[in-house]
Amino acid sequence: MVLQWDRSNKEITTLFDTRESQCFARKDIAEQVSTIGKAPIRLKFETATGVVETEEVIFAQVWLNGNPLFWTFIVVPDLTEELIVGSDFFQRWKISLDPEHEKITFDPSTLKLKLA
Repeated sequence: MVLQWDRSNKEITTLFDTRESQCFARKDIAEQVSTIGKAPIRLKFETATGVVETEEVIFAQVWLNGNPLFWTFIVVPDLTEELIVGSDFFQRWKISLDPEHEKITFDPSTLKLKLA
């Protein structure tokens, strides 16, 4: 999976974690690759090391199998990983991981915009 940021196309070590509810970026990495924006509300998360609060987010265009997917990452200082892709991303784009064959697949029908 290739992630395209607004300031850099830096290769980032990414943890794919279906147990995480959201997508996260460590602050030092976020500052290098994207313009940090402000979330409309203060976000609060419980981590293994305690409670973290932030108002910062970054946006990315993620390329998967030649298809652009847009997503938001919550910026967290002192995150143990550079980038964490969580279940919100997997659910939205109907992504499946196949670790044995090192493949990522998704349902292309999710690319169609629908207004209800």
